[in-house]
Amino acid sequence: MSKLILGVVVVIGLAVSSPLQAGQTFDLRDASIEDIDESASFDLFGANGLVVTVSANIGELNRTSSAFGINAPLTGDDTDTIDAINGIEAVILTFNRHVLFDAITLSLYTPEPSAAIEDIAGLTIGAFPTVYPVAINPAVDPYSFTSDNFVAIGQSVELQWVQGNGFSFDNFTVSVIPEPSTFALLGIGGVALVGYGWRRKRRQVA
Repeated sequence: MSKLILGVVVVIGLAVSSPLQAGQTFDLRDASIEDIDESASFDLFGANGLVVTVSANIGELNRTSSAFGINAPLTGDDTDTIDAINGIEAVILTFNRHVLFDAITLSLYTPEPSAAIEDIAGLTIGAFPTVYPVAINPAVDPYSFTSDNFVAIGQSVELQWVQGNGFSFDNFTVSVIPEPSTFALLGIGGVALVGYGWRRKRRQVA
């Protein structure tokens, strides 16, 4: 009996400790984006069946040689940054798999005193509180996340303008969380079998 229980525990342990799949970086500045931008949303296809839907809250997504952002309706908008010239702009990411949102890179994200008004972005990851990455380098600012970065299917990641002249959303990295494996299902079945055998033995003894 104890050996059977131990075997079930080992199987469950193997399933639970299944490693995350390797991080995938999606480059929104890549030239291939030119073929699918200038729309309110488009899909990016990654490894292991991952599909990322990129959407604009207003206007159209737009990639140029220098930046990636939103081309909002009306005239005068900075067509390739996330700004607020014709309304507060935001880019939303949704995923068809559970993921960890590992990193993001912004550019044209200018701190004081390089800019009269410091650029500030609001980043909301899944159900966690919004964070505000601090601008450091006017050229490129990478940010990494090791906690509060789980995004379930049906949740989203939103990058929104808060203050400043606007910035470019260059790329992001996510890690897919593996689906429950066959080992996990076997482990659950094994627990049920042990419970059934234990109850049956008790009835026989009684």
